[in-house]
Amino acid sequence: MKRLSLIALLLACALPLSAGEWNVIGSEGIIDESCLNLYEFSGPRLQFKTGAVGTIVARYPIHPSNLHPDWFGGFTIGWAQNGVTVKLIQASLCIPIETVICQFGPTTNTGEPGFGCATCEPNNFVTFNFEQNAYYLEATLTRATTASSPKLLMVSLP
Repeated sequence: MKRLSLIALLLACALPLSAGEWNVIGSEGIIDESCLNLYEFSGPRLQFKTGAVGTIVARYPIHPSNLHPDWFGGFTIGWAQNGVTVKLIQASLCIPIETVICQFGPTTNTGEPGFGCATCEPNNFVTFNFEQNAYYLEATLTRATTASSPKLLMVSLP
C-alpha cells in the first residue's frame, strides 16, 4: 500500500512539470511531397537516404493542451551537422499571413559542432494564442553533396 501511495505521489508531482511543454521527434514530421524520394527515418531522426542530395522540408503542427500556453516563443532543437534550419511559424486563422517567430539556421549553426542541441530565442516575448492562430515548425534539411549528413533529432517548446 505504501508503495502504491509513493507512486501516486510521484506521478502527481510530475504532472505540473510536464504541463504546457510540447516536443516532437524528427521522424514525426509531415514531409513535403516534393521530398518523397530524398528522406528516410532512422529511429527518431529525419535524414537523407544514402546517396540522396537536395532539400527535405518537414512540418510539425503544434497542438497544445492549453489555448494560451506560457511559452516564451523559442524552441530547442537537437540536430546533427550543418544544413538544418528550423522555423517556428505563426499562421493567422482568418487572414493569409504567416510570421516567423524564431529561426535556427542556416547561419546560426555555422561553425557549430557536428551534433548537439541549441536554443532559438526570439527577439521579443511571444504570446501564443491558439484561438486566433495556428503554429507549426518547419524543418529544412539541405545537402548539396553526400559528404555531409544533416539530421533532425527533435524539437521542443518550453
